[in-house]
Amino acid sequence: MAFLRLDMPIYLYGFSNFISTVDKDRKLRAAGYKVLGYIDRNAGKIREECDKICYTLDEIPESIDERKNIQAVIMLQNAALHEKVRESLMAAGFERILYAPVKIESDNDIAMLKSYQYFFEDDYEEAGIYEIAEVPVDKIYVNKSARIEGIRLMDSKEYRSIIEYGMGIDTDLTKYLSFMGKDDKEFLEDRIALVKRLKELYDKTPQYFTYAAAHAEKEQDRYIIVDGCHRTAFLIYAGEENIRLRVKRVMK
Repeated sequence: MAFLRLDMPIYLYGFSNFISTVDKDRKLRAAGYKVLGYIDRNAGKIREECDKICYTLDEIPESIDERKNIQAVIMLQNAALHEKVRESLMAAGFERILYAPVKIESDNDIAMLKSYQYFFEDDYEEAGIYEIAEVPVDKIYVNKSARIEGIRLMDSKEYRSIIEYGMGIDTDLTKYLSFMGKDDKEFLEDRIALVKRLKELYDKTPQYFTYAAAHAEKEQDRYIIVDGCHRTAFLIYAGEENIRLRVKRVMK
């Protein structure tokens, strides 16, 4: 049974990844789900600048009892923050929360991570429109939206530099930060934390990289990463020669 329920409205938590969040909102509504709005710590700024329905946790208009029948989906890109946010949502009265667990310690963790993957594949009924493919690293390319489009991920100095930096190697990040369009301290700390988390997962829970495999589109003999460049770049850095990717099924 799919995690998301059509008979329960949804709040989306996290608005920093504006394009992705708004696009997901649109797709959910088109699929028949009722989206109540967004939850974000910068809700006031978002309401002012983006003209969106957005609340902090303290501002949510529904009562504690009503929140038991409302779904929350954590949209933050950094999965390391999901557990903490989940705890805050539960303390605020939400019981049905879709998130990406970092630690894979039980069947429930695996099921939740799979449901989260389905959600970002827009497969809300969890029918399985993607399949796992084991792909040689020399066939994996950077996603189309990147300014370094058309480059094999293994040849990307931008991604390699942030992986090396996160691993404690003194590396010039000028190209990476320019490519990402961000250079603030908070962003850099977030990226370092991401690399450290990937290293810990690789050492302790390597199956995570199958359950949370990066998404790719196949074009002839190329696999172009849609989401998960950092995860895949880390695996390349770690010396993997073949990497598991989630590739959309060709429907006959």
